[in-house]
Amino acid sequence: MTATMSSLFKKMNIFLIAITLTLTLMSSSPLALAEDKRTQPAPYYSGPIIDFQTHAIKPNYANATTQHILASPAILGSASDDIVHRIIPGLADDLISPARLAALGKENVHVVSVNTFFPPLPAKALIAAATELNEWMAQRVKNQNRMIGFATIPSPPALAKQEAADGANYTQQGLAVLRHAITDLGLKGVLFASNFENVFLGDPCFRPFFALAAELKIPVLLHPAVQPVEQTFVNRKNIPAYTGYLDDQRTTLLDLIMAGTLENHPDLKLISTHLAGGVLTSLGRLRHLMGIWPEDPSYIDLAGRKRVLPNPIKYYFQKVYYDCNNADLEDLQLYSSVVGPDHLLTGTDFPWTNDTFSREVLGKVDRQLQDNPESVKVNWGTWAAVFFLAISFGPPIGLGVVTYASVIFPITNALGDASAITWATGSWGLASAVSFGLTGPLSDVFGRR
Repeated sequence: MTATMSSLFKKMNIFLIAITLTLTLMSSSPLALAEDKRTQPAPYYSGPIIDFQTHAIKPNYANATTQHILASPAILGSASDDIVHRIIPGLADDLISPARLAALGKENVHVVSVNTFFPPLPAKALIAAATELNEWMAQRVKNQNRMIGFATIPSPPALAKQEAADGANYTQQGLAVLRHAITDLGLKGVLFASNFENVFLGDPCFRPFFALAAELKIPVLLHPAVQPVEQTFVNRKNIPAYTGYLDDQRTTLLDLIMAGTLENHPDLKLISTHLAGGVLTSLGRLRHLMGIWPEDPSYIDLAGRKRVLPNPIKYYFQKVYYDCNNADLEDLQLYSSVVGPDHLLTGTDFPWTNDTFSREVLGKVDRQLQDNPESVKVNWGTWAAVFFLAISFGPPIGLGVVTYASVIFPITNALGDASAITWATGSWGLASAVSFGLTGPLSDVFGRR
């Protein structure tokens, strides 16, 4: 019996050593290195996505939206045809079309919002329309745990203008629409268009809406208005679609920052889609102009006093989260260097585009991190996670060795031969080393998502 045990332990360890040597030689052999350097397919991220920018409209608004597009002097030719025949049906799908459900997949999460553009309407009609849209959105996402509905607000400039004309308290009614959408209907955030009736978001009429969003602790999604301000002036080659929406984004974000919105509400969560129109490429210019025109970065605080922004303009841009729709690798690198990767979010702009472009870019990011691991900056939180993981990992291994030894000694003593005890304890350690050596590379291949 004792000779059999000793022989079994020896054979087990020889087998494990052979596996270890084979794995080591395979991983460092010229053949393995050559295989690793072969042409690889284009990188593509295939894991789950939290998509902060998907859109919809209530189906009964599809016809009015179509008529607006057809009447627009700045949306021409194939762009107009594409919007009318592809985009609008995708928006008006009641959140159940095969294309939307395919984009949602089995693991993704979609933030769904309605990018409203209201024609000139009486204030009461605007309030009723926003309420209708919010109730529809809440009903459509109610049983979809991976669809997150955002609220719609009636146009604050229109409410303020009509309020001044007839004395009714329309702004308070508009605020009640937002509060009802969040507290009663269960929507999780709100979309602000980059402009409402050509008025950017730094205008005083928006202050109570930002204040309510801060009170409710909900994120505010800033999205280009359907009709950017420059659309009226540039009506050729679909230029507003190329740059007009982006210009609106950068201008409105700067406007609301210089109006003191983030100073008055420091905990307000702003998400600016489309990388805020590339505004972070202009930080030097903004800093320079504010230096020579110091009266510009002034704002009215919550007590009604005029103050100057106490922090550099970059500080406020770093508080904002940025959706990376249609951003390429170089764009992500720039923004990550300014605001950090934790302030970059994924968005596809569905149904304008699907997630193919985003996944290709994320694949490039993943590939770059693999090829240039030294470029990854590890923050203190990651180091803390590694430390506590090590603390939690060590005791089970040590405990296994201790308990194994405490059991094997009585057994071998009872059998009358303890000469092979070293093989027993050694095989435990060697088996652990081999299994961890296999698990690590396999997790790199199959676990990177």
